[in-house]
Amino acid sequence: MVTTVRLIFISLVSIFLLSGCGGNSNANFEDPNLEACVNKAVSNSEVAEAQELTELNCWGKQITSIKGLEKLTNLTNLQLGNNNISDISALSGLSDLTHLYLSWNNINDIRALSKLSGLTNLQLNGNKLTDLSALAGLTNLSSLTLYGNNLTDISTLAELTNLSSLDLGYNNLTDISTLAGLNNLSSLNLSNNKLSDISTLTELTNLSWLNLRNNDLTDITALAEQEI
Repeated sequence: MVTTVRLIFISLVSIFLLSGCGGNSNANFEDPNLEACVNKAVSNSEVAEAQELTELNCWGKQITSIKGLEKLTNLTNLQLGNNNISDISALSGLSDLTHLYLSWNNINDIRALSKLSGLTNLQLNGNKLTDLSALAGLTNLSSLTLYGNNLTDISTLAELTNLSSLDLGYNNLTDISTLAGLNNLSSLNLSNNKLSDISTLTELTNLSWLNLRNNDLTDITALAEQEI
């Protein structure tokens, strides 16, 4: 009888542990590398479970799937750079996010970001972006990094008038007229594009740093009155 009770007890403990109830997280993560990163963050913090995390740094963890992150709704700062992520739909409901770093992944669809209106800092450099329309409503952005994508059309950025820092280097831009209304810009990187006309820059009177290297420029008189 005692042996039977012990066996039942051991079986129940095994089920408990395998179900994840004895771990750091109640979220189900498809990617073991992401799960390991989350569990480490929990163990290094003062929170009891993953859902209480407000910051998470999973830079360079060879993550391919972020399924499960949708449960971490208290996150305000999320670093997922230098991974192999293509699908970011799990982020669509993380409305508390203010800082999001998605650089150096394989992302070509950012529609999941369209309702994250609290974002102030967003890094999307080193991806495969061609369409920025999902960013139109993110009007609280002050810093946006889009370096190293496949961009030709940046008209969406006209709505982001709170931007103070914008990195558009290493794209395929020929027209930057849409930037004329971004009067809060103080830092602007336009290097390694295909620009020949920079007359728009005369409107950006608050610029203090500008990079125009490796373009098709022959006339830079637009910069004559700029104190850069």
